[in-house]
Amino acid sequence: SHIFRYAVQPHAGDWRRGRVAISALHFNTPLRVAECTPHAGDLPGQYSLFAVDNDQFILSALKQSEDRAGIILRGYNPTAEDLEISLTLPDGISSVERVSLEESSIEALGISDQTLVLKVGKGEIVSLSMR
Repeated sequence: SHIFRYAVQPHAGDWRRGRVAISALHFNTPLRVAECTPHAGDLPGQYSLFAVDNDQFILSALKQSEDRAGIILRGYNPTAEDLEISLTLPDGISSVERVSLEESSIEALGISDQTLVLKVGKGEIVSLSMR
C-alpha cells in the first residue's frame, strides 16, 4: 500500500517568481510541534540558529563536519539569477570558510557582527564550514 500527497500551486509568472520552491519545501516538510514540560534554560522563547535575508536561497543541510571540528551549513540558489545573501550566524562562530561538497577548503570568508555576506551564483550550491 502506498500513500501519495499532491499539491497544486497556482501562481503568476514562472516557478521562480511564484516562489514554488519555498511552497514545496513547506508542503514536504511541515512544521512539527513537540510539547515538553516547563524547565529552566538559557534560550529565549523564540530563537533562530541561522537567518537568511533572502527567501530565494534555500538552506538544505546542517550537519557535523565529516573530518574536522565544526559544522557544515549547505544551501542552494534555485533561481536563474545571482543572489547576494546576508546570513546571520549564532554566537560562538568565529570562522567560516567555503568548502566543496567533499568538504575540502575553497576559501576563507570574513564575518562582521555575526553576519556573513555572500554572493551565490544562479543554480549554485554553497557549502560553508563553521567553527
